[in-house]
Amino acid sequence: MTELTGRRDGGGRRIADAETRRGRRRPSLWLRLLVSIALLVYLLRTAGLASIFRTVVGADPRWLAAGLGLGIVAAGLQANQWRGLLAALGLRRSYRSTLHVDTAARVFDAALPSSIGGDVLRIALVAPAASERVAAALSVILRRVMQLPGLVAVLVGGAVASLTLPYAGRVELIAFGCAAAGVGLALALVLVSRLESLRRVPVPRKLSGLAGDLAQARTRAAGDPAAFVRAALRGLLFWCVVVLSQTCFIVAVGIHVPLGYATAVIATVNALSLLPISLGGYGLREGTFSALLAASGQSTLAQGAAVGACLSLQTLAFGVVGGLVYLTLRKTARLDPPSPAPAPPVIAGAQ
Repeated sequence: MTELTGRRDGGGRRIADAETRRGRRRPSLWLRLLVSIALLVYLLRTAGLASIFRTVVGADPRWLAAGLGLGIVAAGLQANQWRGLLAALGLRRSYRSTLHVDTAARVFDAALPSSIGGDVLRIALVAPAASERVAAALSVILRRVMQLPGLVAVLVGGAVASLTLPYAGRVELIAFGCAAAGVGLALALVLVSRLESLRRVPVPRKLSGLAGDLAQARTRAAGDPAAFVRAALRGLLFWCVVVLSQTCFIVAVGIHVPLGYATAVIATVNALSLLPISLGGYGLREGTFSALLAASGQSTLAQGAAVGACLSLQTLAFGVVGGLVYLTLRKTARLDPPSPAPAPPVIAGAQ
């Protein structure tokens, strides 16, 4: 999960810290690149490039269109969730403008090795005034955090619905493990951000920074404490639509499994794709779909990989549309380089 943390020390130290983090991040990016390449090479050798290509080309266009349409709906729901969080933090934007900004940022989500570039653009476009950028950065953090409860709920729901299936043991184990990790992370964030005594306990730097951001967000949204609950519910709705969208891709390539099993697989793949071990989930997403769907005995490795390929193609299509929207925004509004703001956000991790 991408973490954006506000640094509150002097400007010179911020620059030094940012340079140190960039230096540490280079080996990490190379490692993610190697992991993605290794996974793709292994998948192509086991499933076969020709088989995957034939499966994608031969997919049912009606189900592909349905999956893409639901994917667009999910993107719209995600933008609406962000708009609500922006409003809670004092940045009132129309749904249309929020959707335009979120869509424009998808070109960087698709093109860069992580979503960092897209998040930076979201902050710059939605908050042209320097005084608004801290709130904008907090809203980006909160959007990701508030999607966690919905993902956990879908993970548990899919795993429970698959309990009676004899071939679902592998995906159930991973799904429950991901759900437990998500619950543990959420509890840690709540405890560290709320209890003063725990702030002295040594915790990972990213966790403490994110907990501090959440505490700051609660303070800013004190006038609307229900905003976080609404955001979590919108996140749940988003994940439900994502499951339906990706289930359409599963059916499109000729895989027919119960909806509960498809839900467990999809939620597990998306949860694992959040781990910072590959570039944008490429390779990891295709390989996990291939392994989990083939484990049911209802699909081949090529069919499972084709599902991941369809999702990657959808991501690239959204990136192309985002690029066009970005160019439109560039023409209709002058995007000056962002000026320094008090407590500017510094990116501390990537999905």
